[in-house]
Amino acid sequence: RFYQGDGKGWYNDDGDMKEASEALDYFSYSPVAWRIGASYLFSSHVVLSLSYQYDTKYRFEEWERVVDLIRPDWETGRFGVTCSYLFDVKEAE
Repeated sequence: RFYQGDGKGWYNDDGDMKEASEALDYFSYSPVAWRIGASYLFSSHVVLSLSYQYDTKYRFEEWERVVDLIRPDWETGRFGVTCSYLFDVKEAE
């Protein structure tokens, strides 16, 4: 997608210019995905997180297909791993 710097519009996949007021329409055509995650605190500073995300074939514009929200597309699934370090912030004396 290409967004204009003036914020007045964007181009869709077909190369057609769309107005910024059509952003809600663009949102309604976007796919919905689910993400499941779990985190484990190893110490007071180290956190390990695992996640799995999969796409659905549901779009907000197609309310009649809401059942697609619970039919996962397992072929699009992705695993994720994140390791974080938490810093202590101390006030200056």
